[in-house]
Amino acid sequence: MLCYHLEVKRELVKNSAAWHRRKGTASVIEEVVKAAFDDAVVSEWYEYGGAPYHFRVTTRKVVSDPNKLIELAKIINSVKRNSAWLEALEIARDTTQSIYVGSVIHTRRKITIYQEGVS
Repeated sequence: MLCYHLEVKRELVKNSAAWHRRKGTASVIEEVVKAAFDDAVVSEWYEYGGAPYHFRVTTRKVVSDPNKLIELAKIINSVKRNSAWLEALEIARDTTQSIYVGSVIHTRRKITIYQEGVS
């Protein structure tokens, strides 16, 4: 775990024995993810309409080093139950963009006058 700050590494090591005793529970996955990314959320498959026994982890932190995500996936796989599958590690971002829409309708009516029988 070379990519994490020292505080995160200490938190992971300090709690590893307790997590090992509760290995396979959803709460352990939540605690491990919160130790690495404090704003992370674990969503079970039935919460987002995924395949049964799958879950995903979502965070809003920008991850500059992709090795952090790989290490987090390894840590999650070491504490999850064997029947659960990590579907995705998502990084959610809020963006704001202005979109301007305009339209013009141009209609032209051509009026033709027909006169019958006029000489």
